[in-house]
Amino acid sequence: MQTPPLLAPAAGLIALGFLAGPAAAAASEPVTQDDPPNYAEDVKPILREWCFSCHRGSRAKNGLDLRSVKAILAGGSSGPAVVPGDHGSSLLWKLTGGGEEPHMPPDEDLPEDELAVLRAWIDAGARVDATDEGSGAVGVVEAAFVPPPSAGPAPIPEGLSLQPFWWSETMGPVTAMATSPGAPLVAIAAHRQVSLVRTPGAKPVGVLAFEEGQIHDLSFSASGAVLLAGGGRGADRGLAVGWDMNTGARLFEVGDEPDQVLAAHIHPDHGMVALGGPDRVARVHLTATGDLAFELTAHTDWITAARYSPDGVLLATGDRSGGLFVWEAHTGREFHALPPVGARVTSLAWRADSNVLAVGIEDGRVRLFRMEDGREQRAFQADSAVLALDLSREGLLLTAGRDARGRTHDQQGRRQAELGAVPGPASAVALSHDGRHALVGGFDGRVRIFELASGELRGTVRSNPITEEQRAVNAARAEVRTWMAEEERLAPLVEQQRASLSGTDATLAAARSTEEERRADAEARGVEVEARRAARDRARQAVRELEPEAQGRRTLEAERREALDGARARLAASREALDAALAAESEAEAKALGSNDADLVKARDLARTLARGAAAEARIAGEELAAAEIEALTASSRLAAWVALLEPRQKAAEDASTALASAEADLSASRAALQEATAAAEAARAARDAAAATLTALAGDLDAASTRLAQAQEALPAAEVAWEEQQRSLGERGRVRPSGGTSVGAASPAAEAGASTGG
Repeated sequence: MQTPPLLAPAAGLIALGFLAGPAAAAASEPVTQDDPPNYAEDVKPILREWCFSCHRGSRAKNGLDLRSVKAILAGGSSGPAVVPGDHGSSLLWKLTGGGEEPHMPPDEDLPEDELAVLRAWIDAGARVDATDEGSGAVGVVEAAFVPPPSAGPAPIPEGLSLQPFWWSETMGPVTAMATSPGAPLVAIAAHRQVSLVRTPGAKPVGVLAFEEGQIHDLSFSASGAVLLAGGGRGADRGLAVGWDMNTGARLFEVGDEPDQVLAAHIHPDHGMVALGGPDRVARVHLTATGDLAFELTAHTDWITAARYSPDGVLLATGDRSGGLFVWEAHTGREFHALPPVGARVTSLAWRADSNVLAVGIEDGRVRLFRMEDGREQRAFQADSAVLALDLSREGLLLTAGRDARGRTHDQQGRRQAELGAVPGPASAVALSHDGRHALVGGFDGRVRIFELASGELRGTVRSNPITEEQRAVNAARAEVRTWMAEEERLAPLVEQQRASLSGTDATLAAARSTEEERRADAEARGVEVEARRAARDRARQAVRELEPEAQGRRTLEAERREALDGARARLAASREALDAALAAESEAEAKALGSNDADLVKARDLARTLARGAAAEARIAGEELAAAEIEALTASSRLAAWVALLEPRQKAAEDASTALASAEADLSASRAALQEATAAAEAARAARDAAAATLTALAGDLDAASTRLAQAQEALPAAEVAWEEQQRSLGERGRVRPSGGTSVGAASPAAEAGASTGG
């Protein structure tokens, strides 16, 4: 994005002592016939130093423009300035070295060696460059630039050197910044160079040289294939440079302004570049040849902003007094003279459809103009002074300025988000290609990358990139700090782990002791169970030995009781028969008493006989009962005696069984306790092994960290010496390497590792 021109003096202050451009050393080299001078390499530096202040562009006195061979041959009001092959007939020579009046430059003489170069150049045919054969006829010029195709993704160059061309300890304001429209790439202006950085991680991509002075405007082409920088040196020279973003190579240079370029933009088809600055004239150059296509002369003050519309149809320009014009891009005809905005136009941005132009103004307002009729569509206050703005494809406006913070707005002017503050005013802004991040450049020389969704800071980038030597020092110091911190972190962890290992050793020893105790207890209980089982078996054997006799006595006793019951039953029956016989006898005697009836007497005698018989049977039954009772009593006595002998043995067998069951239960519990103790011992052993492994790993990490720290400490002095030597070699000029040259020394692995830190 472009940056207000008033930043140029401030930016120049920090480069104090660094502003001297490449001297015209070539002019002082001996001129030989084998190496005739040419305009581009030998003559132009001389004319720029002595003549361009009066003879170029709109300041060309007498119409004589000395910025190209074609213009020199065309001449001014006095005719051609050079006759190729004849210095004596050339007006340029007559007024500089031929002694004719008016002498040029006034009141000064060109050094003899530079006059020799000028004379030799004219006599050799006024060659344009080293490829020109010296005919002096400036006809068809080979294309300086072939526009790349717009198809495909926006490129990011690879393999560029990270070594800056210029370096200083202090950083000035971020004078310009731009993001690629289709790639995570941001270009940041620094003193005489452009720093390319990947977003949002702030990883350096490379550095591009801009030896011509300070950059005031940066922009990518619509395809992202070309990066354009406009700038120069105040009151000396201004131009625009384009780089190929596929390779990082310089594609073209256009313009030779009498003052620095403050605004520059490339047409979407890559065919034209518009320039503007303190000269108050906007000039459009063709990129293919560098030729001037046309000039736009409506402005009355410094041109501070210029932007082509996305469709390539229009070109908008704004100036320091608030003048604002829109032109037809390909013809230069005025399309709209927009209403003056009353304060310096600091920045311009087009809506994606090319129908609305957003204007950032130093009074803090953003004004939107319709291209349909050139009228103002809307205006709103965005800052105390808007110094930069950007407009996304989705219509989100990003502004920043003297309020020292970026803000986003919709196209109705409603504020959407407010980003974190930056130190001092914010001088440049840009939205990332995907619209997810906002980049804000400040007067402190740093670009801060904010995430739009959260407003959080995601990275910071130096506008002035550090050298590889300083990057190597930073990386080496960071390496030392990293491994020192790692060593400090690991040392107490190792001690803690050693203490932990001692604890696990004690736990393992206790677990093993408990396991042995449980095993001994289980073995003792196993022995006890076997003894109980043997005692039970012996008791059971004793019972088994007495049981048959007891069973026989039980059987005999049962038989005797059964016989006793039979005797009792027979006695009862004989008694009943006796009672019946006695009753019959009494009845017969009663009937025969006092009677002489023979039948009654016979009946009485029979009854008496029967009674005696019944008495005899009763007597026998009684005797059998008595005998049965004696036998039953005897059997019972003998059984009771054997049972008395058997019962203690049965009781002993039952007690032995109970004791065995108890012992077996104790054995089961003891074995369970042994299993638990074994599991606890295994767990303690595993914990101890894990603790030992952790200690080994930590000790290894600590040893590795100590080794890396020692290596980093050993490498740091060499990096610091290299950086100190480079600082001494920089002196006051600050040049790190010649333009287009290689870096000073190869980057070390440490330097590459530190590249992403941005210093």
